[in-house]
Amino acid sequence: IERGLREPLLRLGDATERVELMQLLTVAVGASERGLKGGERVDAKLSIVENGERGIERPDGTISRWAFSEPPPEVVRTGLEVLAALDAAPSLDPAGFIFHLSRCGSTLLSRLLRQPPGCLVLSEAEIVNKVLLTPSTVLDREDKVQVLRWLLRALGRRRFGDERHLIVKASSWNVLHAELFSEAFPDAGVVWLQRAPAEVIASMVRRPPSWLRVAPADLAPLIGVAEHEVQSLGLVERCALSLVGMLTAAQRLKAPVVDYTDLPDVAWMTVAQEFGLQVTATDVARMHEEARFSAKDGNRRLFNAAADTATPTHAARAAAAQHADALYVSLRSRRLS
Repeated sequence: IERGLREPLLRLGDATERVELMQLLTVAVGASERGLKGGERVDAKLSIVENGERGIERPDGTISRWAFSEPPPEVVRTGLEVLAALDAAPSLDPAGFIFHLSRCGSTLLSRLLRQPPGCLVLSEAEIVNKVLLTPSTVLDREDKVQVLRWLLRALGRRRFGDERHLIVKASSWNVLHAELFSEAFPDAGVVWLQRAPAEVIASMVRRPPSWLRVAPADLAPLIGVAEHEVQSLGLVERCALSLVGMLTAAQRLKAPVVDYTDLPDVAWMTVAQEFGLQVTATDVARMHEEARFSAKDGNRRLFNAAADTATPTHAARAAAAQHADALYVSLRSRRLS
């Protein structure tokens, strides 16, 4: 098993041949006891880049552009023991986890919670997704819990000394693995954010999420059908069935529920308190201002409901009524007031 390597990855001449910035996570946890083969590892993109002076947080899109820039950046390999060592460094345990249905305002909520000084928000880190999708033959359940703990604490390091709270917004399908997060951080707060299923389906059909475009073998467990049935399903049906899986997992989560219609006020009125954040009038004013802009537009464009909201079709409403609406309504009984 590789340990502590600090060597550049091979720089290929053609930019299209170079691999995106990747972190090779060597499986070092319990290898001898669990019979893991030497050299087994998990590929996962970094969400944190380190230069020689201090850590720089970069969204995954920026990471991708940086990784394919000219001249090619130097990338290093790091073993899991580096994460284990970082666990002893000044870091923040998550104050709260945001699990959510797709296209339900989770990006807006995370941007609002980022406004109070000292509050870090980790949003859908790809490296976390990679660990969750790693086969159990490489990382068993106990190992995944440990690696998740190391990763989130590494991403939540106190780099400048004024960080006080870490909020983690999971990817939508991560709710299927919510118990792993709870085992890694049993004291963290949790909320479930949802939206009327027909509206979510309309948004997903308008702009399908990347996880919905994966191979049938990977999508089948999420939507609860056999692999050979996936290709016979239309896009609307795939969307609806994926929501069923998430809503069912959310019921097991037993977390307080936030609805899309409660945004933005619920961020400072209830969710902040749920996560132990003490927000001031100045913080609330900053959240109010942030809520005026489109959450997914980095150019600070004012939110336009007519342009930014997809209208559900008859097919979307029918699929939602058949598959997901009952689960959604049931969860609303746990809605935060």
